Amino acid sequence: MKREWLEYFRERVSRSAIRQESGEMVIRGKWCEITQVGDRLDVFICNPDDMQAGLGQRKVTNIVRALEKTAQEGVFTVLNGEAYTQGLSVEIVCQHLSLLGIRKKRRVSEKQKAVLSERLARMRRGGA
Repeated sequence: MKREWLEYFRERVSRSAIRQESGEMVIRGKWCEITQVGDRLDVFICNPDDMQAGLGQRKVTNIVRALEKTAQEGVFTVLNGEAYTQGLSVEIVCQHLSLLGIRKKRRVSEKQKAVLSERLARMRRGGA
């Protein structure tokens, strides 16, 4: 199930961000929860750790404004301490992973790959 979600998000989201809650798969970020409906996404901007406390109104407003600048298809409904929209595309969500507090999949740089391969080659030769 997680594999399908990783493919849906083109391997940009960390495995730890994808969770199963109440029988359905969700992506849970620091500031949001995302569910899939067909080929579109429902984005709920909230405080997932403490739903009753919610988020500060300024935080919600800033996130909504940033998303609305790039997303013409999603209309947000803003409430006290939370907001939601139905029908955002994957591309829009992937552009704003940091804004939504969603963990990204780690990428190993070319420099780090070279260091790791050199270390592995040294270990295979017997020298530490």
